[in-house]
Amino acid sequence: MRRYECNGLAGCVEQRRSRKTGFLVGLYAAEQADLDASAGPWATICEEHGHIVNHDTLALARAHLGDPTGWCEPCMAIEAATEGAAQ
Repeated sequence: MRRYECNGLAGCVEQRRSRKTGFLVGLYAAEQADLDASAGPWATICEEHGHIVNHDTLALARAHLGDPTGWCEPCMAIEAATEGAAQ
């Protein structure tokens, strides 16, 4: 497997700032980043809250990279509070 080290972070494939939350989200090769790979070899991480979700494929992990409100519980709570305040 290719070695990943985006932004000097072991196992990091890429990092993006979510347009929806403004938080940095990372995509990692789980084993290279010393993360638990038992649920899948690729992991998306909300860098703000540390919430991690594993995926079976790199493509699936990339699909989750742009919007952490679908898998990061603190981001979900912030979004719900923001939507509630707007109503």
